[in-house]
Amino acid sequence: MERRNIPIDKKETKKAEKVSVNRKISALRSLFKYLTTQTENDEGEPYFYRNVMLKIEVYKVKETLGARASRISTKIFHNDEDVRFLEFVKHNYEKELPEKSRKLIYFKRDKERDFAFLSLFLGSGIRVNELSNLRLRDLDFEEKQIHVLRKGGKKDVVAVSPPSMHDIKVYLAVRSERYRGSNDDRSRPLVPQKIEQALKLYETKEHSYLKLLNGRGECNFIPLIKEGR
Repeated sequence: MERRNIPIDKKETKKAEKVSVNRKISALRSLFKYLTTQTENDEGEPYFYRNVMLKIEVYKVKETLGARASRISTKIFHNDEDVRFLEFVKHNYEKELPEKSRKLIYFKRDKERDFAFLSLFLGSGIRVNELSNLRLRDLDFEEKQIHVLRKGGKKDVVAVSPPSMHDIKVYLAVRSERYRGSNDDRSRPLVPQKIEQALKLYETKEHSYLKLLNGRGECNFIPLIKEGR
């Protein structure tokens, strides 16, 4: 499969990473396998009789552990960077917004919600899609843990830092009145794309979007958040 140049802006292009190409090949392989062996048309025949994607090789990216560690280190939080980022959002972010601007108005309205979102994301280490699937019933405040659905539909229990659980409680205290959120999981959850947009909203030079996405703390919000609110 040819690695074509991808336009970054009007003047710059780059080739797709081999890892990205491999992911797309694997996805196409799975699709063709499904269409040839696991489903059929109205006449009871498979959509394809052979998986042509099996002829496309997936090239393993060779990388030493040291090289991988060096590459990843630039994309994750180190030491107390996650704590300093949360402090920035909680105490200093609104100071950088123009007075009486729409951004400032929306931030003040959603401050508890967004802060709980970011705190849980960094205080648990779960993925964005796992975070978007959380429901109220998945929160265990007594044991300070959450129940998540991993890849492949596997259920898991994840420990959450105590401060993050406290931040969720602060949000839940205003959720019903401010967002008219119900307690029976009927509120429509935010989709992963909306969560990623929220992460980008608080991006700074020191705390890039990639670091927020990839560098979750040691210690990812939930359909506790109502869409459009």
